Amino acid sequence: MKNRIRFSIVILVCLVISFGATSYAETPFLATPPVKVTLDEVVETGIKGSRNLQLLRYTVQMLQYQKMDAEDDIKEIDQAGNFSLLPTDPGTIAAGMPNDGSLSEEEWLRIVLTQVQINSTLNEIIKAQGEQTAKQLSEQRKQLLSLIDEIDIQKGKTNLQQEAETEAIELYLTTLFYQIVSVKEQLAFSKEETAYLNNEWVRISLLKEKGLSDQMAVDRAAAAADQKELELHLLQAQYASLLGQLAFQMNWDSSDVELVAEAEEEFRELSFPADYRSWLVNSYAYRLAQEDVKSAEYAEKAAASESFHTRMQKEAEKNAAVQKRDQLYQELYRILVAAHMEAEQSYAKGKQLLEQEKAARNENLLAEKKWDLGLISQTERDKAALSYHKAVMQRKQAAIDYKLKLIEIEAMKRGYFGI
Repeated sequence: MKNRIRFSIVILVCLVISFGATSYAETPFLATPPVKVTLDEVVETGIKGSRNLQLLRYTVQMLQYQKMDAEDDIKEIDQAGNFSLLPTDPGTIAAGMPNDGSLSEEEWLRIVLTQVQINSTLNEIIKAQGEQTAKQLSEQRKQLLSLIDEIDIQKGKTNLQQEAETEAIELYLTTLFYQIVSVKEQLAFSKEETAYLNNEWVRISLLKEKGLSDQMAVDRAAAAADQKELELHLLQAQYASLLGQLAFQMNWDSSDVELVAEAEEEFRELSFPADYRSWLVNSYAYRLAQEDVKSAEYAEKAAASESFHTRMQKEAEKNAAVQKRDQLYQELYRILVAAHMEAEQSYAKGKQLLEQEKAARNENLLAEKKWDLGLISQTERDKAALSYHKAVMQRKQAAIDYKLKLIEIEAMKRGYFGI
């Protein structure tokens, strides 16, 4: 109790000093208004500045360059595989080496026929070497085509990871945004409630001095006010921490911002999607697992000419990929059902708090009328107003919670399950 009186005196002295300093200042200090930021701006900035997305985009580019190099190598192989044979037709050879008259017709014909034999022998050598080279080039071409298939799979997976990461960033920042909005609402009410309890402590203390109350009542009021001030400080610390976290994510120099939230949505009942299977198979997680299956199938196909042990190993890897994909499907279904159950619970809670808010509003209006007629004290009127404001705050908290549940489910519909 003594500590609380000293605390009040310190506050009073600080206020006097503060007001005095303001009175004698030549130019009053004008605080810079906080920067207003919308959710869309937060999400856009977060996506643009994501290092993970930059890395994934770079990976896609590198894979594309590797594919282009492989395609160029295939073109070179196709060109290298074309070889020409020497002519073996006597007429063609004779046209290429005409008799200048220094040789008899018989000698010249003998030379032509000899060249035919030489070319035929050389052609056999060329064919043998060409067939061997063609076989090697064909194997290289096959390996390059297999590499391109693998690159396409990796590109597909990386593009999916890029889309999933974008959704993850949007969901994370949206959740953080509304968490800050929610704590700000709690903070505003906590300040009001703290002021009310402090006034109650002062009122009961004055009643005690007049002999209309006792020390136990004063101590209870002081303890309640102290507890509420502690809660207020904790909320202020939580608000500063969340805002600082957002400022760090956004790379802001200052966290002195004001988040501009959208208008509150009415509570609307949500039904489980009839096409939930398409949600699951079109999810990023399932599609990535399917790409792993495709990759394992390619590896199994490529190992068709390998040893029995290698073929069995590749088949086992494919079966494991298929099993993992099917198990993931069941897990995604469980997550979707759980999300809808949580949304239903949040909806029911919101509807209940909405009714409580209406009742508290009516009680507050009645208290205002009684106050105007002098039928109740200011304390009773303030208590009714505080109860109404608390009901409003709790309904807003429930609305934000339900909104986040809907946002999470909408993200699932677009393919992001957070797994």
